[in-house]
Amino acid sequence: YGRKLFNYLQGINGINVLAPHSPTHINLHAWDTVIDLAILKRIPFHSHIRVKNDLNSDHLPVILTLDTGSFPIYSPEHFSTNRENFRHILSFKPPPPCKITSNDDAENAVGCLSKILKEALAEASTQKFYDPPEKLPIGIRDKIHLRNYFRRQWQRTRDPEFRREFYRIKDEIAAETKQHLIQKRADQIASLTPDSRSLWRRSKLLRKPYSPIPPLRGETGHPALAPIEKAEVLADSLRKQFEPNTDPIFDNPIVSGKVHEVVESFANSPHINNLSSVTASEVYDFIKTLKPNKSPGLDQISNRMLKNLPLKFILYITFLMNVLMQNCYFPNCWKTAVVVPIPKPNSDLSLPQNYRPISLLSCLSKVFESVLLRRLNQFLDDNNIIISEQFGFRKKLSTNHQLVRVTELIHDGFEKSETTGALFLDIAKAFDKIWHDGLLLKLMRLGVSAQLIKILRSYLTSRNFQVRVNHIISSPRPILSGCAQGSLLSPTLFNIYVNDIPKTRSCHLAIFADDTAILTKHKDPHTIITRLQHYISQLQLWLTDWKIKVNPNKCACLLFSKKHYIPPLPNLHIFGQPVPRLHEYKYLRLHLDPKLSFNIHINNAIQKATIVST
Repeated sequence: YGRKLFNYLQGINGINVLAPHSPTHINLHAWDTVIDLAILKRIPFHSHIRVKNDLNSDHLPVILTLDTGSFPIYSPEHFSTNRENFRHILSFKPPPPCKITSNDDAENAVGCLSKILKEALAEASTQKFYDPPEKLPIGIRDKIHLRNYFRRQWQRTRDPEFRREFYRIKDEIAAETKQHLIQKRADQIASLTPDSRSLWRRSKLLRKPYSPIPPLRGETGHPALAPIEKAEVLADSLRKQFEPNTDPIFDNPIVSGKVHEVVESFANSPHINNLSSVTASEVYDFIKTLKPNKSPGLDQISNRMLKNLPLKFILYITFLMNVLMQNCYFPNCWKTAVVVPIPKPNSDLSLPQNYRPISLLSCLSKVFESVLLRRLNQFLDDNNIIISEQFGFRKKLSTNHQLVRVTELIHDGFEKSETTGALFLDIAKAFDKIWHDGLLLKLMRLGVSAQLIKILRSYLTSRNFQVRVNHIISSPRPILSGCAQGSLLSPTLFNIYVNDIPKTRSCHLAIFADDTAILTKHKDPHTIITRLQHYISQLQLWLTDWKIKVNPNKCACLLFSKKHYIPPLPNLHIFGQPVPRLHEYKYLRLHLDPKLSFNIHINNAIQKATIVST
């Protein structure tokens, strides 16, 4: 009857039959069987079924899980796309309508464009079929059958002898399977050749091992087991990361209210559209630079799709960008980030806070961001806005340049028999805690085009994120602060936000994005501490005004000197908390020590090289 039912259901469209992989009925006189099935039709949720072996009954319970409130994301690795067919199909499809008179029309146009591209992708794609996994050696398979036999006998009779045999054979299977897999991997590695790409593919896989997310402990205390449950727990944890700093020192509703009023008044005031128009060559040149293998955002429009667009769709995207610029509008459908949780090394992975978020944004939105960034950078360069001490995210500048500058400053002190004191700041969640109204106010004070500021205001507001676990995504959570991770605009906006950091004649700044060092030189170490503490007093006012939080216990003070003896010195204090004084600090991935000998850095490099070679 089971086969008849299955064959009958196979002829009905939309029917999905789920059955457990292990028996649900333990028969004392015949083979164990699966008598519990689930029949689903038009259920859009991800589902899975499993058997619970906790009861002594001959009929085991079955749990069917539906991940309600979620939907699976299209996985491009499961499909093969013919690029020529994709271009050919699009050549016969008309672009969306060009009549856009409101923001709602712009949203519809973006949605229609995405729909056309995804339909063409579906028509040009076929599902991949993978070879079945290699079978285990016959000896291991025989032991698996024997193990299953003893397990059934134990479930039927509860004879301890069957239980002992079951666990003995189970351990043998585990040991032999492990040895088989080790030998199999060794054979695969031996077959790799540097002339082909197989060596580099295998190297990449070994460097990035897959680590599944274990059950998570959420705020409710109940373990999150299903992918949707894990996604929701991670989303709740990350939501706090994208909220403004709420410490009492930042809580000044009067100042915040006035800044908000100024920004809103500016947003509602008339302006002149003085930004240069977007050209098709500008859009085309940027699309050519996109990396084809980057993961897409929620709309599933990938860089590879954009790189294979016919000319008429490039022209339509150009037209759409110009309309969005004229309307000072950033579409809402481009403001949702898909967050992929990456486990932090050497941490308890059952805690949601031990995952680092990686955001995936719409590839189409990045085309528009590139247009805005080009105009913003043009203004910053023409007016020499960004301070020279900032080396982060700037052309022809890198961490190496900043490190050379810092070490030369310290060596200059050595030559003059001076001690150099350095204060290294640790800003808490620097990019994620930026005060949006404060950023817009700074753009206004710099004299940035009103048209561009209003577009950036639209870009910053009403953003949200959804967490993805196993192709299942959580419900959306709002982003109330910070610059969008993965956005092209975020690094430059962050540089603008910290650009007015206090500067004094007696102290030198060394900044790379949020990695900040304050250095000062003098022959008297007490004078160094006095200067740094005086700078901290000015810095604290600036941090409070712009809602930037530092971690005093993660900041560090380090004295560089050729002297054999430095007298005891008072501690530096930030917001009343002492700053640790260290004898070694890692700044921009370089280990600095008081003599600037680099011994610690060299020894660490040798140790890493030794581990890799073995």
